[in-house]
Amino acid sequence: MNSKQLNFFIVKEDYGAIQNFFDDNFFATIIIKDGGVKEVISYSVAENREKLFQVFLSRENQPNIFFQPLEKKPFFYIDILRSECIEFSLGGFYPGKNKELRSGRLYFITKYFIEGNELVPKSDAFVKQATLLLKQFEKKFLVKSKHLSGVLLSKNALNWVNENGAKLNISGDRFVASLAN
Repeated sequence: MNSKQLNFFIVKEDYGAIQNFFDDNFFATIIIKDGGVKEVISYSVAENREKLFQVFLSRENQPNIFFQPLEKKPFFYIDILRSECIEFSLGGFYPGKNKELRSGRLYFITKYFIEGNELVPKSDAFVKQATLLLKQFEKKFLVKSKHLSGVLLSKNALNWVNENGAKLNISGDRFVASLAN
């Protein structure tokens, strides 16, 4: 399996501009319809009414979405392995953890194995569009701190880190605010 990803830190104040960016680039933000039926619906990250931490991005004119059933339940999820979509993990603050800013990511698979060890590439058009989206996302929303080597953050997330004296944990997946704040 081959994949590409971009890891970063954002906060909910970034969601509106991010949703506009996806819309402007003709990527629909989608989730599985309530009840887990084999149907996707548009979703607004800006509103995030369900307080989701993961959604998917699909090119509006390329709806190659595959579903996978959950074991022992009549519920489906989007099969990221075969689907031409990008997984968008928002990260941010989990309930009851307002002192921990978790990393988010954009992730997609470019090639995957099927039975018999055959490597199946996704369409060139999807891979090019998804790669470009990750590059443009980084350029538009993320900055590097001179004090945090290799860490990408939105300006709002960097402000939160600085204002709260937050430190990156050893695994690099979250910033933890100083207990003094």
